[in-house]
Amino acid sequence: MMPVTQVALNDARYEFWLYHQLAKRLRTGDIYIDDSLQHRRLADESVPPDQCAPLLAQMDSDIAWPP
Repeated sequence: MMPVTQVALNDARYEFWLYHQLAKRLRTGDIYIDDSLQHRRLADESVPPDQCAPLLAQMDSDIAWPP
Protein backbone atom coordinates (compact mmCIF):
# COMPACT_ATOMS: atom_id res chain seq x y z
CA MET A 1 0.00 0.00 0.00
CA MET A 2 1.33 3.43 -0.96
CA PRO A 3 1.76 6.01 1.78
CA VAL A 4 -0.60 8.98 1.78
CA THR A 5 1.23 12.24 1.20
CA GLN A 6 0.13 15.64 2.40
CA VAL A 7 -0.37 18.24 -0.33
CA ALA A 8 -0.45 21.91 0.52
CA LEU A 9 -3.24 23.87 -1.15
CA ASN A 10 -2.63 27.43 -2.19
CA ASP A 11 -5.86 29.18 -1.17
CA ALA A 12 -5.49 32.13 -3.54
CA ARG A 13 -4.80 29.93 -6.57
CA TYR A 14 -7.67 27.59 -5.71
CA GLU A 15 -10.08 30.52 -5.35
CA PHE A 16 -8.94 31.93 -8.71
CA TRP A 17 -9.38 28.52 -10.37
CA LEU A 18 -12.81 28.05 -8.82
CA TYR A 19 -14.13 31.42 -10.01
CA HIS A 20 -12.57 30.89 -13.43
CA GLN A 21 -14.34 27.52 -13.76
CA LEU A 22 -17.62 29.03 -12.61
CA ALA A 23 -17.42 31.83 -15.19
CA LYS A 24 -16.47 29.39 -17.94
CA ARG A 25 -19.37 27.04 -17.12
CA LEU A 26 -21.84 29.94 -17.08
CA ARG A 27 -20.63 31.08 -20.51
CA THR A 28 -20.89 27.60 -22.03
CA GLY A 29 -24.26 26.88 -20.44
CA ASP A 30 -23.07 23.89 -18.42
CA ILE A 31 -24.57 25.55 -15.36
CA TYR A 32 -27.34 28.10 -15.15
CA ILE A 33 -29.06 30.37 -12.66
CA ASP A 34 -32.85 30.16 -12.56
CA ASP A 35 -33.56 33.81 -11.70
CA SER A 36 -30.86 35.30 -13.92
CA LEU A 37 -31.66 37.31 -17.03
CA GLN A 38 -28.29 36.57 -18.60
CA HIS A 39 -27.48 32.97 -17.54
CA ARG A 40 -30.68 30.99 -18.12
CA ARG A 41 -31.23 27.56 -19.58
CA LEU A 42 -31.93 27.45 -23.31
CA ALA A 43 -35.22 25.67 -22.58
CA ASP A 44 -36.40 28.77 -20.67
CA GLU A 45 -35.91 30.88 -23.80
CA SER A 46 -37.42 28.55 -26.40
CA VAL A 47 -41.03 27.96 -27.36
CA PRO A 48 -42.48 24.66 -26.10
CA PRO A 49 -42.77 22.04 -28.88
CA ASP A 50 -46.57 21.82 -28.65
CA GLN A 51 -46.82 25.56 -29.43
CA CYS A 52 -44.39 25.63 -32.38
CA ALA A 53 -46.71 24.48 -35.20
CA PRO A 54 -49.41 27.13 -34.63
CA LEU A 55 -46.78 29.87 -34.40
CA LEU A 56 -45.08 28.73 -37.61
CA ALA A 57 -48.45 28.65 -39.40
CA GLN A 58 -49.10 32.24 -38.33
CA MET A 59 -45.73 33.37 -39.68
CA ASP A 60 -46.59 32.37 -43.27
CA SER A 61 -42.90 32.20 -44.20
CA ASP A 62 -41.18 29.84 -46.65
CA ILE A 63 -37.99 29.99 -44.59
CA ALA A 64 -39.61 28.55 -41.47
CA TRP A 65 -40.85 25.40 -43.24
CA PRO A 66 -38.65 22.66 -44.70
CA PRO A 67 -38.58 22.43 -48.53
